Amino acid sequence: MNGKSVQIYAGRAREFAWKLTPRRVRPLLRGALTLARSEPAVSTGVAWGLIMLARLFLGGAVGMADNFDGHRLMCQLGVAPHPIPASQPLWAYLTPRYDSYTWYGESCSAGGSGQPYLSTEYFPLLLAKLLTGFFGLPGALDLRMLGIIFALCVAAAIGWTVSELPGPMWARVLIASGIGLAVADSAVAPYFISPFSEPAAVLGMLLLIPALLRLLGRERVRVRDLVLVAAVAAWTIGAKTQMASLLLVVVPVLLLRPSRRLIRHRGVSRARRIPGRIAVRIPASPLPHIPTLQLRRRLRRRLRPGLPLSLRLWLPRRLPGNRIARREAERARRFLRWAAVRTPALVICVLLVGGTVEFQRHQPRWLNEITRYDDVFTSILGHSPNVQGDLRALHLPADFAPAAGSSIVADNSAATLPDYPRFVHRATFGDILAFYATHPLRLFGVADRGLAGVAATRPSYLGNYQASSDAAPYEQDCRLCIASAAFTLTEPFRWVVIPGLWIGAAIGGVRLARRRSAPARARGVGVLLASVGVATIAQFWTVMLTEGDSDLEKHMLPVVLGTMLLGPLVFAAFAAADQIRPASAPDAEHDVPLPRGTADEEAADAPADPSIALEPA
Repeated sequence: MNGKSVQIYAGRAREFAWKLTPRRVRPLLRGALTLARSEPAVSTGVAWGLIMLARLFLGGAVGMADNFDGHRLMCQLGVAPHPIPASQPLWAYLTPRYDSYTWYGESCSAGGSGQPYLSTEYFPLLLAKLLTGFFGLPGALDLRMLGIIFALCVAAAIGWTVSELPGPMWARVLIASGIGLAVADSAVAPYFISPFSEPAAVLGMLLLIPALLRLLGRERVRVRDLVLVAAVAAWTIGAKTQMASLLLVVVPVLLLRPSRRLIRHRGVSRARRIPGRIAVRIPASPLPHIPTLQLRRRLRRRLRPGLPLSLRLWLPRRLPGNRIARREAERARRFLRWAAVRTPALVICVLLVGGTVEFQRHQPRWLNEITRYDDVFTSILGHSPNVQGDLRALHLPADFAPAAGSSIVADNSAATLPDYPRFVHRATFGDILAFYATHPLRLFGVADRGLAGVAATRPSYLGNYQASSDAAPYEQDCRLCIASAAFTLTEPFRWVVIPGLWIGAAIGGVRLARRRSAPARARGVGVLLASVGVATIAQFWTVMLTEGDSDLEKHMLPVVLGTMLLGPLVFAAFAAADQIRPASAPDAEHDVPLPRGTADEEAADAPADPSIALEPA
């Protein structure tokens, strides 16, 4: 069957479907088709908004039961969960309704520390509380309203992704739909109706995709795009402390391309060719204290083409005579030029890193203590073949040995021992990293447990349905379990499949990003693919080395989502690479070399003008 026959059969199928459509529905359907053809980004976003709403609410709302982690955010809004029957098992069902309640003192803090828990998830929860009262729903806050907010935000992120992706429209819609399918999976979507901070991190990851595509769609990035990426990254990092690993990817991407362009001075008088060099333009009076004749002499002798004039005049007139000093001076020239064209990006990166450090410093001390406890007693000592030896390596008392494998609230917790203050004041993350540096083989066990947590995709002890439904206690939603089933199938081969996908995506993205013949937008897709692969690896190890084995499946949600996003992004990379055309061979009739010194040659050499300055894009 050839292509013409396929078109004929497709046309007949459309005619048959149109005849079956009721006459009253035809105008609406015609308007929807017209909108889809004229505004594909808007129509794709609207379609996925409706899909997300149906996925979350059709047949009863699905969400995530609270394991008491939600209290540290919900109490700041002055609400408490609606009372449940005494016979109902704990954490077995979703409780979307929260009633007004006044919390006093340390009762509304992280672990009674008196310090509030900081997360950007607070703002969607606050909006959900306002909308709950606006629509007259029972209670002070209904988490189902939060699900509507995130469904609309996901729709906006998918529509924005369609508008920023390169390639043909059908491929862009298909790639964005793949991203929407990953978010609608049962491993991710139930978090949107929950009091946890994970939904804000998921939304930030989705918005980073089009923001980075917009930033990398030009050879010289714009300052407003840099600010946009930094704002989305700050939102994502502010959702959870573990998301600070995102800096390892965002900062290099912000500094990847120059954000300023070179222009000529206004005082250009004429073009002049320096023998043996490119054509340059000598300004009539670039600086008041440098005569024009002296400036010409310096240009002929020492200045290198392509460096801003302001930096050239600042550097010494003569380079040192020895080879090492000349090499260092040339390296300094290159660094100055690199930094000069990335000044806005450098300022934004400093602000982003400084804000992240301050965010980490202002988190409650209790969370820091729990994280270190889980790292030492659950991850290291809980899987140790020599507990006493590991305690000596960590510089901890030997009487902590009975607490190996315990949690901080367990009966045999080390918090009940008299030497526990020594652990609180002396054990640091630096000691934990130093332990793994001296015991590198233990990292294989850490990685194996982490990969098993990724393959599990979600915690099994938290129910997804309401108590009013017919679901059994702790029953989990499986309306869309594509990714969950795929991870379950790969669990026996997790050491090969999951890391192979991360590393392969990073390598493929780097190869596409390094293709100079590709346009900026195609190389931007390569940078994005490599960034997601590297960020997923960094997030995996951040969770394992900070949170340890405690609630592993829940903390691995960004890793699971990042792994699922690699599928659509790999397809986007292939679509972008397909747009690259090989450079054609030079035409002998038209590509005739010009004689040296002609006006056309001087015009061709104009971009390397030494009399140039810096101006924001």
